[in-house]
Amino acid sequence: MASTTRDLDRMRAAILAGDLEAVGTLAEGNALRMHADMLASEPPLLYWNAATLAAMTTVHELRAAGTGTWFTIDAGPQVKAICAPEDADTVAAALAATPGVQQVLRAAPGPAARLVDPVA
Repeated sequence: MASTTRDLDRMRAAILAGDLEAVGTLAEGNALRMHADMLASEPPLLYWNAATLAAMTTVHELRAAGTGTWFTIDAGPQVKAICAPEDADTVAAALAATPGVQQVLRAAPGPAARLVDPVA
């Protein structure tokens, strides 16, 4: 619980500061810890497949080569890559060329939060 509170505080600060590296590092670490817990459960759960590992490796290779990208994975085999808009083409092309990757979808942040009138 303490690590969750700590990470949430760090994530909020990173988002407010526009610190993509901190956001990505926190997201990637939390995804890996969640999957580690799942692997250690009784019975163990493993959602990853060969393409999941290949995509994770691609993201690590991109980052090692200087492209700021990090992955997250929900409870399934699909890898989500987080990157700056200017790196999206590079990241998408590298993931599309990764063996086993069937499809690359791109998404971007939506508009800023705003208040709306409640529906009566």
